[in-house]
Amino acid sequence: MKKLISIVLGICLGACSPSPKTEEGVTIDIEKSNLKDIPYSSFVDFISYILLETNDDCLIGKIRDVILADSIIFVLKQEQDEILLFDRQGHYMRKIAKKGNGPGEYSIINQMDYNEKRKSIFILASNIIEYDLFGNVKHEYKLPFYASDLYSYDNGDFLISRFGRSGKPYTGVALVDSLGNIKENIFDKATLNESSATAYWELIPLKDGIHFISPQPQNTIYAFRDSLVATSVFTIEPKPVHNFEGKKPERTHSNKDYKRTVYRESDRWVNLIYSNKDNVRTILYDKKTGQYQVGETFSNDMDERTQIFFLSASTDNTFTNYVKAENPEDNPVIQILHLRN
Repeated sequence: MKKLISIVLGICLGACSPSPKTEEGVTIDIEKSNLKDIPYSSFVDFISYILLETNDDCLIGKIRDVILADSIIFVLKQEQDEILLFDRQGHYMRKIAKKGNGPGEYSIINQMDYNEKRKSIFILASNIIEYDLFGNVKHEYKLPFYASDLYSYDNGDFLISRFGRSGKPYTGVALVDSLGNIKENIFDKATLNESSATAYWELIPLKDGIHFISPQPQNTIYAFRDSLVATSVFTIEPKPVHNFEGKKPERTHSNKDYKRTVYRESDRWVNLIYSNKDNVRTILYDKKTGQYQVGETFSNDMDERTQIFFLSASTDNTFTNYVKAENPEDNPVIQILHLRN
């Protein structure tokens, strides 16, 4: 997950609920009373940690995203728009820092992707920049729209998510070639305002294709391989009562309507987080059993390391977070949740 949320975990246990299925999919009430936090032990086999080396060349405050490749860890820093490379033991290797306005440079990094076959790291800025593992520019790809996330195919194509902004009323997922041409609009939705769009629109590669969730207020998960298939449909109660589709919507956090802030998914598990001005609600849905848990947050009942910052899902059936190091001057520690199959 590429949007970052800071939470402090409690130490309570949660209970699974059956999923009432209707024509609108699985209905989940996130305002039920007697909420308990969701324990790690209910869906995690074991936890591993990677201590990232700390020196003057690789100081990290907050992490925006992490990619765990076979032999390299890519860390996107929150503050300076730099990508730091570590080996899988946490030893610092080098950084990609090309901030600027010239060729092969970027003003801000929206997202990153790594292609193992091409040994390339792709940075999504106003366009896409392809670097080798030493930070040398291999190619730049122009985009016809402002993008939120990307997935790079081995043949040079990209799957791109985009979201509507003021004056640009569209939200969608498109297959784009190496020249920036749209080969196919996979998913389109008219959005009149940013409240109904998903600013950090995650594309998650799983076994059956690239998964993503629909713009708000809908909560449908789709998978794309050769065609688009709806894989999970959720109805979240209570439904919004304010208008988020009109030209003058009320802002979500100025009222009691919940807005989705996190979407992570593995082959078995779906993690959704919703918040309004007063509350945060965490959902863990088990695709295998059809059961779900609702809590304020997760509780680490396995080793009780508590200051957790959510990051991403990965293709090796893990959720990745980071935790603060015991020494406050050290870099954060990568926490890998190895999920039950």
